[in-house]
Amino acid sequence: MRVYRWQILPLLLLLFAPAFARPAPSEDFAAQLQAVARTLDGAPNAEGQAKLEGMIADPRFDTLDPPQQAAALAVAGWSALGLQRVAQARALLERASVIEPSMAELWYMRAVVDHQNGDRELAAAHLARHVGASPKTLPELDTGVIYAFLRDAPPEGEGRRALLQALFDARWTVGGSAPTAEWYELAVLQYEAGDRDAVPATLARIDSADGMVRLRADRRFDPWVDRAAPRWNVRRAVQQQQDALRVANLLDPDDMSVLVNLAATMLSLGQYEEVLRMSEQVSAVVDAAQAQNAQGPYTHMDQFLWLMENRVEALRRLGRSDEALALRQRLRQMPELGQRNVSQALNLGEMLVGLEHPQEALAAIGELGQTSPYGEMVKHMLHLLAARQMHDEPAARQALDYLRAHRADAPRVWLSCLLLIDAQDEAAAFVRDELASPLRRGDMLFDLQDQPEPEPLPAFAPLEPRAKALKTRADVRAAIDAVGRVEHYDIGL
Repeated sequence: MRVYRWQILPLLLLLFAPAFARPAPSEDFAAQLQAVARTLDGAPNAEGQAKLEGMIADPRFDTLDPPQQAAALAVAGWSALGLQRVAQARALLERASVIEPSMAELWYMRAVVDHQNGDRELAAAHLARHVGASPKTLPELDTGVIYAFLRDAPPEGEGRRALLQALFDARWTVGGSAPTAEWYELAVLQYEAGDRDAVPATLARIDSADGMVRLRADRRFDPWVDRAAPRWNVRRAVQQQQDALRVANLLDPDDMSVLVNLAATMLSLGQYEEVLRMSEQVSAVVDAAQAQNAQGPYTHMDQFLWLMENRVEALRRLGRSDEALALRQRLRQMPELGQRNVSQALNLGEMLVGLEHPQEALAAIGELGQTSPYGEMVKHMLHLLAARQMHDEPAARQALDYLRAHRADAPRVWLSCLLLIDAQDEAAAFVRDELASPLRRGDMLFDLQDQPEPEPLPAFAPLEPRAKALKTRADVRAAIDAVGRVEHYDIGL
């Protein structure tokens, strides 16, 4: 997991400053402690670590002010983590937070250590405490880090709910937009915990199309959602979101994440030519900067790949599949966050298997490297489909066994696999189980909604008619009606 590296040295300089008003012995000890700490900031090393821990064990350490003690312990703990001494790091940082619990950075450090140690519930709780204590520093945290903590926290745990609530209270945004899927989850957790009074404030912040669809589909929120009111009109919500993103782009035209979200609204509203025009302009700027070996012309340049993915989708929906495939092949060669490009490799593999080129699809995903649990599910889905196209039944069974065993990692992928192999009874049972779960229900209801679908690639042609047949089964229909509803939308979700 990529983590944000707090700048400890400025903190130390600030917290050690009062020591110079002390008598000479304490003043000398504080200065020595600060000098040793300097050698560790940004460059953990065993020798400096040993010196710092020796000074922490010195009786003179207890004569320092609590903030100075906490700062030294923080540096020692963070350095210990850099040296892969997780248990030692945890003990040092815990001691620091007991001495100075108001130091917000300590709770971030403890969260990282807990996450590294496998205690994901406590990690989420500690990150929540950091965000609550220092909401203004939230933009400094990498969005991927926050999502990693959310992804890994137990869904039913208090730590996850606490983190979601802290992010909500701090008005967290992603690419200029509210993360309404997370706010929907927070509302569900509030509802299920019996905290119904908190629900309206959470719902009031959900104004995106996907969030509204989840709320409209879920009967738990019927007391607060008037589906006939303009406030809950999904097309209107997308148009308003697009307007807000256009304003955000005017205020900060160099923010790539805003452009990605803006392109997504264009796709939803069928503005495919507009996606092509905007992405072409941005690509030209990026190409010109690269030709001059200049720094990236946009902030959040890691999002450029996703703008180009939106371009691929626009090309596909305009029937320009050859151009879409060629662009996907180029994207496959670009690094993702400086690493091997897993996401675009999987997307290319999916397109190739959809075009019934199984060997090319397998070649595209042949050397992925490390992938997320979701990525593993997509990879095995592609192995399953490619094996079936090549009539390799042992390989198909092996892929299917993996997918079944790990279906919780990507329920949507698993359901698509069941439909593509025409396992209707197992698909129906899976849908019923998901709908019965208070925490997983929302995603399944969202996936069951009716929306316009682009012309499918040949291998995926059976998917939509089988999905429609699934939803008309009496057992599935009853399971849906018990907890929610399926509606038709005239925009892409």
